[in-house]
Amino acid sequence: MFRSKIKLILLSIASLFLLTLLTSGCLLLRYLPDNEISITLFKTVYSLPIGKKSFLEFCSPVRKNESGHLPKEINQFLISKIETTNNENEISAIVNFYALQASGHRIGYIYNISEEAKIKVINQLIKEFDNESNLGGKLMMLEEIRVGKGLGKGSFSIEGTNKPKFSTLEEYKQWFDEQSAPIIKIKYQEWWNSNLSWEEKKKINPLQDTNIKISECCG
Repeated sequence: MFRSKIKLILLSIASLFLLTLLTSGCLLLRYLPDNEISITLFKTVYSLPIGKKSFLEFCSPVRKNESGHLPKEINQFLISKIETTNNENEISAIVNFYALQASGHRIGYIYNISEEAKIKVINQLIKEFDNESNLGGKLMMLEEIRVGKGLGKGSFSIEGTNKPKFSTLEEYKQWFDEQSAPIIKIKYQEWWNSNLSWEEKKKINPLQDTNIKISECCG
Protein backbone atom coordinates (compact mmCIF):
# COMPACT_ATOMS: atom_id res chain seq x y z
CA MET A 1 0.00 0.00 0.00
CA PHE A 2 2.77 2.41 0.99
CA ARG A 3 4.80 1.49 -2.09
CA SER A 4 1.78 2.04 -4.33
CA LYS A 5 1.30 5.52 -2.90
CA ILE A 6 4.99 6.34 -3.39
CA LYS A 7 4.81 5.06 -6.97
CA LEU A 8 1.70 7.17 -7.63
CA ILE A 9 3.38 10.25 -6.17
CA LEU A 10 6.50 9.70 -8.28
CA LEU A 11 4.41 9.23 -11.41
CA SER A 12 2.51 12.43 -10.64
CA ILE A 13 5.76 14.33 -10.13
CA ALA A 14 7.16 12.94 -13.39
CA SER A 15 3.98 13.87 -15.27
CA LEU A 16 4.03 17.37 -13.82
CA PHE A 17 7.70 17.76 -14.73
CA LEU A 18 7.02 16.61 -18.29
CA LEU A 19 4.07 18.96 -18.65
CA THR A 20 6.11 21.85 -17.27
CA LEU A 21 8.97 21.04 -19.64
CA LEU A 22 6.66 20.85 -22.63
CA THR A 23 4.81 24.06 -21.78
CA SER A 24 8.00 25.96 -20.98
CA GLY A 25 9.56 24.81 -24.22
CA CYS A 26 6.64 25.96 -26.33
CA LEU A 27 6.37 29.29 -24.51
CA LEU A 28 10.07 29.93 -25.02
CA LEU A 29 9.71 28.96 -28.67
CA ARG A 30 6.90 31.48 -29.02
CA TYR A 31 8.84 34.43 -27.67
CA LEU A 32 12.44 33.37 -28.32
CA PRO A 33 12.18 31.06 -31.34
CA ASP A 34 15.84 31.22 -32.35
CA ASN A 35 17.21 31.05 -28.82
CA GLU A 36 19.57 28.13 -28.20
CA ILE A 37 17.72 27.15 -25.01
CA SER A 38 14.39 27.12 -26.85
CA ILE A 39 15.75 24.90 -29.60
CA THR A 40 17.41 22.54 -27.11
CA LEU A 41 14.16 22.23 -25.16
CA PHE A 42 12.25 21.47 -28.35
CA LYS A 43 14.69 18.70 -29.29
CA THR A 44 14.72 17.32 -25.73
CA VAL A 45 10.94 17.10 -25.44
CA TYR A 46 10.65 15.66 -28.96
CA SER A 47 13.10 12.90 -28.04
CA LEU A 48 11.07 11.83 -25.00
CA PRO A 49 8.66 8.86 -25.29
CA ILE A 50 5.61 11.07 -25.80
CA GLY A 51 3.03 11.43 -28.55
CA LYS A 52 5.08 13.30 -31.15
CA LYS A 53 2.03 14.26 -33.21
CA SER A 54 0.35 15.93 -30.23
CA PHE A 55 3.57 17.68 -29.23
CA LEU A 56 4.19 19.05 -32.72
CA GLU A 57 0.58 20.15 -33.10
CA PHE A 58 0.86 21.90 -29.74
CA CYS A 59 3.96 23.75 -30.90
CA SER A 60 2.84 24.38 -34.47
CA PRO A 61 1.25 27.84 -34.05
CA VAL A 62 4.46 29.12 -32.46
CA ARG A 63 7.04 27.40 -34.64
CA LYS A 64 7.69 30.55 -36.66
CA ASN A 65 10.40 33.14 -36.19
CA GLU A 66 9.90 36.81 -37.00
CA SER A 67 10.05 36.21 -40.75
CA GLY A 68 7.30 33.62 -40.47
CA HIS A 69 9.47 30.60 -41.27
CA LEU A 70 10.61 27.68 -39.16
CA PRO A 71 13.91 28.38 -37.41
CA LYS A 72 16.72 26.77 -39.37
CA GLU A 73 17.82 24.48 -36.54
CA ILE A 74 14.31 23.07 -35.99
CA ASN A 75 13.80 22.64 -39.71
CA GLN A 76 17.08 20.74 -40.03
CA PHE A 77 16.27 18.64 -36.97
CA LEU A 78 12.86 17.53 -38.26
CA ILE A 79 14.12 16.95 -41.78
CA SER A 80 16.91 14.74 -40.42
CA LYS A 81 14.22 12.70 -38.66
CA ILE A 82 12.24 12.37 -41.90
CA GLU A 83 15.38 11.19 -43.68
CA THR A 84 16.24 8.51 -41.13
CA THR A 85 13.04 7.23 -39.52
CA ASN A 86 10.86 4.42 -40.82
CA ASN A 87 8.40 4.75 -37.95
CA GLU A 88 5.06 5.53 -39.58
CA ASN A 89 3.73 7.34 -36.51
CA GLU A 90 6.75 9.64 -36.44
CA ILE A 91 6.55 10.25 -40.20
CA SER A 92 2.84 11.06 -39.81
CA ALA A 93 3.57 13.47 -36.95
CA ILE A 94 6.17 15.41 -38.94
CA VAL A 95 4.13 15.36 -42.14
CA ASN A 96 1.11 16.79 -40.34
CA PHE A 97 3.30 19.40 -38.66
CA TYR A 98 4.64 20.63 -42.00
CA ALA A 99 1.17 20.46 -43.54
CA LEU A 100 -0.04 22.84 -40.83
CA GLN A 101 2.72 25.24 -41.82
CA ALA A 102 1.74 24.85 -45.47
CA SER A 103 -1.85 25.79 -44.69
CA GLY A 104 -0.41 28.98 -43.22
CA HIS A 105 1.76 29.38 -46.33
CA ARG A 106 4.97 28.80 -44.38
CA ILE A 107 6.28 25.32 -45.04
CA GLY A 108 10.01 25.54 -44.33
CA TYR A 109 12.22 23.73 -46.81
CA ILE A 110 10.99 20.16 -46.65
CA TYR A 111 10.92 20.11 -50.45
CA ASN A 112 14.76 19.95 -50.33
CA ILE A 113 14.82 16.48 -48.76
CA SER A 114 16.31 13.53 -50.63
CA GLU A 115 14.34 11.84 -53.41
CA GLU A 116 13.94 8.72 -51.25
CA ALA A 117 12.53 10.81 -48.40
CA LYS A 118 10.18 12.62 -50.79
CA ILE A 119 8.65 9.29 -51.78
CA LYS A 120 8.25 8.41 -48.10
CA VAL A 121 6.55 11.73 -47.33
CA ILE A 122 4.22 11.62 -50.34
CA ASN A 123 3.20 8.06 -49.45
CA GLN A 124 2.20 9.35 -46.03
CA LEU A 125 0.43 12.40 -47.44
CA ILE A 126 -1.67 10.22 -49.74
CA LYS A 127 -2.63 8.08 -46.74
CA GLU A 128 -3.50 11.24 -44.82
CA PHE A 129 -6.04 12.19 -47.52
CA ASP A 130 -8.47 9.83 -45.79
CA ASN A 131 -8.40 12.25 -42.88
CA GLU A 132 -9.59 15.43 -44.56
CA SER A 133 -8.49 17.67 -41.71
CA ASN A 134 -6.26 20.37 -43.21
CA LEU A 135 -6.50 18.77 -46.66
CA GLY A 136 -5.52 22.06 -48.32
CA GLY A 137 -2.27 22.20 -46.37
CA LYS A 138 -1.45 18.58 -47.24
CA LEU A 139 -2.10 19.19 -50.94
CA MET A 140 -0.01 22.35 -50.95
CA MET A 141 2.83 20.52 -49.21
CA LEU A 142 2.62 17.64 -51.69
CA GLU A 143 2.78 20.02 -54.65
CA GLU A 144 5.79 21.86 -53.22
CA ILE A 145 7.58 18.52 -52.88
CA ARG A 146 6.62 17.53 -56.43
CA VAL A 147 7.93 20.73 -58.03
CA GLY A 148 10.85 20.99 -55.61
CA LYS A 149 10.34 24.58 -54.55
CA GLY A 150 8.23 26.81 -52.34
CA LEU A 151 4.99 28.23 -53.72
CA GLY A 152 4.83 31.21 -51.39
CA LYS A 153 1.24 32.02 -50.48
CA GLY A 154 -0.05 29.45 -52.95
CA SER A 155 -3.76 28.91 -53.42
CA PHE A 156 -6.17 26.83 -55.47
CA SER A 157 -8.14 28.62 -58.15
CA ILE A 158 -10.14 28.05 -61.34
CA GLU A 159 -8.84 28.73 -64.84
CA GLY A 160 -11.11 30.08 -67.55
CA THR A 161 -13.79 32.73 -67.87
CA ASN A 162 -16.29 31.29 -65.40
CA LYS A 163 -14.22 31.87 -62.31
CA PRO A 164 -16.19 31.91 -59.06
CA LYS A 165 -15.97 35.11 -57.08
CA PHE A 166 -15.62 35.00 -53.32
CA SER A 167 -16.47 37.89 -51.07
CA THR A 168 -15.32 36.16 -47.89
CA LEU A 169 -12.78 33.57 -46.83
CA GLU A 170 -15.65 31.36 -45.70
CA GLU A 171 -17.05 31.33 -49.25
CA TYR A 172 -13.67 30.31 -50.63
CA LYS A 173 -13.36 27.52 -48.05
CA GLN A 174 -16.83 26.26 -48.89
CA TRP A 175 -15.98 26.22 -52.61
CA PHE A 176 -12.73 24.39 -51.94
CA ASP A 177 -14.23 21.81 -49.55
CA GLU A 178 -17.34 21.05 -51.60
CA GLN A 179 -16.27 21.47 -55.23
CA SER A 180 -12.50 21.43 -55.65
CA ALA A 181 -11.06 19.24 -52.90
CA PRO A 182 -12.82 16.00 -54.00
CA ILE A 183 -11.50 16.42 -57.56
CA ILE A 184 -7.98 17.39 -56.45
CA LYS A 185 -7.83 14.47 -54.03
CA ILE A 186 -8.80 11.92 -56.71
CA LYS A 187 -6.36 13.37 -59.27
CA TYR A 188 -3.42 13.21 -56.88
CA GLN A 189 -4.31 9.67 -55.82
CA GLU A 190 -4.52 8.54 -59.46
CA TRP A 191 -1.23 10.27 -60.19
CA TRP A 192 0.58 8.67 -57.26
CA ASN A 193 -0.89 5.19 -57.78
CA SER A 194 0.09 5.06 -61.46
CA ASN A 195 2.87 2.74 -62.62
CA LEU A 196 5.17 5.62 -63.53
CA SER A 197 8.48 6.10 -61.78
CA TRP A 198 8.99 8.97 -59.34
CA GLU A 199 11.21 10.71 -61.89
CA GLU A 200 8.32 10.59 -64.36
CA LYS A 201 5.64 11.46 -61.82
CA LYS A 202 7.28 14.62 -60.57
CA LYS A 203 7.25 16.03 -64.10
CA ILE A 204 3.47 15.60 -64.39
CA ASN A 205 0.96 18.09 -63.00
CA PRO A 206 -1.83 15.92 -61.54
CA LEU A 207 -4.33 18.73 -62.24
CA GLN A 208 -3.33 19.27 -65.86
CA ASP A 209 -6.59 17.93 -67.30
CA THR A 210 -8.79 19.93 -64.92
CA ASN A 211 -9.64 23.63 -64.71
CA ILE A 212 -8.15 23.79 -61.21
CA LYS A 213 -4.69 25.22 -60.74
CA ILE A 214 -2.36 26.05 -57.91
CA SER A 215 -1.34 29.67 -58.10
CA GLU A 216 2.06 30.70 -56.78
CA CYS A 217 2.00 34.04 -55.03
CA CYS A 218 4.00 36.53 -53.08
CA GLY A 219 7.17 34.56 -52.32
